[in-house]
Amino acid sequence: MIAVEDLRRLLGARETRPGPARIEESAPADFEAGLPRLLEESERKWLEEALRRYPKLTRAQLAAKLKISESLLYKKLRQHGIYPER
Repeated sequence: MIAVEDLRRLLGARETRPGPARIEESAPADFEAGLPRLLEESERKWLEEALRRYPKLTRAQLAAKLKISESLLYKKLRQHGIYPER
């Protein structure tokens, strides 16, 4: 019977162990602001990106695309001060 260690040695493979998850360092998180602020900023960016990607959709269609109700879409747009051009 061949052991896994024997295969690794014979094939020249290094032993790998799962390491800690890597976090992309594209934009450092503001830990001092806290999670609510981070979520709010992410939500705003998500809404702005959706409006940029789908400028021709009606609000009802956009809400369906985002899998939220139309009333929640309106509420979130107002909450973030986003007033898309029509």
